[in-house]
Amino acid sequence: MPVLLEAPDKIFNYFPGKKLCLEVEADSKFINSAQLFLDIIIIDGDADEIIDEALDKEEKLSEDWYLPLPYEVRRVFSCGVR
Repeated sequence: MPVLLEAPDKIFNYFPGKKLCLEVEADSKFINSAQLFLDIIIIDGDADEIIDEALDKEEKLSEDWYLPLPYEVRRVFSCGVR
């Protein structure tokens, strides 16, 4: 999926220096299907402040990059903070 190749550059514009973790889960709705989750790992700093800031950045990233992706991509791929 080309989106996986472009994802780090897009994400690092909003979350510079953060770790990314790609997870694959079986999709319970469909046999022989999987869902890809790209987690942006947020660890350091004051938890409440970091979470609020991360959620704001995640919302902006979604608006700018993720939501404009084709439905076929968004159906099997999602991105979020953890």
